Amino acid sequence: MRATVLAVLATAVSIAACTERVTSKDPTLVSQPPAPVVVAAPLPPVDAAPVAEPPVDAAPPAAPKPGYDFIADMQVLYRVVACGRPDSPIPELLTHGDPRRAARLQRIVDRHCKALQPFMDRYRDAYFAKARAWFVAHQPADLPTTVVYAFGGGDLTSALVAFPNATEITT
Repeated sequence: MRATVLAVLATAVSIAACTERVTSKDPTLVSQPPAPVVVAAPLPPVDAAPVAEPPVDAAPPAAPKPGYDFIADMQVLYRVVACGRPDSPIPELLTHGDPRRAARLQRIVDRHCKALQPFMDRYRDAYFAKARAWFVAHQPADLPTTVVYAFGGGDLTSALVAFPNATEITT
């Protein structure tokens, strides 16, 4: 019982200590009622400022810069790496007009193309001849000439084998 009395007494002292009591005559310590809130009357609507018109004689935007032309680079790769146009000379882009350099490069390219030729022949025989025959047997007669082919680059050859009558191929 004594513990209960002590607990009640401690609780009462704590509550009394937490309450706010102003015993001083100092007016700054006395709580004041809140100041009234003044609500301003709404202002009448104002017309928006006029929007400035763009100048009529504005210059047209500058033309976009042209992209890099890769044609010369691709012709070099086609001639030297893919062994295309074997009767044409080694491109000037590689020889820089030096006949000795051109002769050395020609020997290297000839050796490369001779080593590559059996693989190219096998590919043409297996893919162009056999695959083309399969496509001819399975293509509908009304196959469109506009094709969306989901591959690019070297796979363009595949598109041409599959769609030989295509007039437009989009990748």
